[in-house]
Amino acid sequence: ATHFLETTCHDFGRSPMRLTRSQADQILAYDWPGNVRELKNVIERAVILSKGSTLRLDRSMPQIIAPDPQLKTGESADRILTEKEMKALQKNNLIAALHSCNWRVSGENGAAALLGVKPTTLTDRMKSMGIRKPPR
Repeated sequence: ATHFLETTCHDFGRSPMRLTRSQADQILAYDWPGNVRELKNVIERAVILSKGSTLRLDRSMPQIIAPDPQLKTGESADRILTEKEMKALQKNNLIAALHSCNWRVSGENGAAALLGVKPTTLTDRMKSMGIRKPPR
């Protein structure tokens, strides 16, 4: 998890973040049916959904990870997002999913399956958001 966190922060141009002890304990307690790939995707989503230097793992796995009691007060998980923030969040999440699947859209290991949408839906969203595979 720490390795994925470090590489994701670097890849996304974010300041380094750290796992708290309680986050590490919650990660260890989870069964991880998707294995390492699921862990990597959760960490990437958490980096995207986090503001500042505090990793908000609870936002990428709310059904499993409880809000971290070690978080600073004022960092509210209940903050209401604007429409612009929601669109940016969705776009960043699509890019993270595509990045984690090496920009493969369809198939068993594609971003559409990871996101739980049809490949045609993902393709349409990519077009409407202006998301294109970066040149190598």
